[in-house]
Amino acid sequence: MSRNEFIQACLKNDKTARHQLIEQHYGHLMGMCRRYAKSNEQADTFFSQAFIDIFKHLPEYEDNQDLNAWIKKTFLNSLILQLKSNRTEYYVTTTARVDERKPHTDLFHQAEQDDPNNLLVEDYIKALQKMPCSFRAVYNLRVIENMGLKETCDLLEINEDSAKNTLERARHEFSKNIKLKMQGY
Repeated sequence: MSRNEFIQACLKNDKTARHQLIEQHYGHLMGMCRRYAKSNEQADTFFSQAFIDIFKHLPEYEDNQDLNAWIKKTFLNSLILQLKSNRTEYYVTTTARVDERKPHTDLFHQAEQDDPNNLLVEDYIKALQKMPCSFRAVYNLRVIENMGLKETCDLLEINEDSAKNTLERARHEFSKNIKLKMQGY
């Protein structure tokens, strides 16, 4: 089946085609959900709603676009909307202060086999999930998704100073959570 035929089948609510689309992207997109969610249960909810949104917006997909990139962007937009819809959770912040003299490390990007801390990817995901929602959102977009500052600010509807401050605080919180995990907590 060609890509156009596949998309047309999904648009016509062909269950086999829709299931195949979900299966093709499950691993990567569920990993994304787990990074943005506070729990695996919330990640499942995010995933389901984001795929509902993908199918809802599928008529907007144009043949000249990269399907995988379009799915990822649509999925990410859905995740951010879901995060922002829970205002009481999204705007929770911590009063932790960041020591600007300390270097920043990006522990999440280390491969398991090269990890001197002997932590698993699951440990890093749990460290992310312990962070406040706004911290997870900014950290994921800037550090893991490698999104630019302006694009992050536009997507989250925040100003640059807030994004920079939240990122610093998120890095501090993530590092603290990793250190606690390494100490066995």
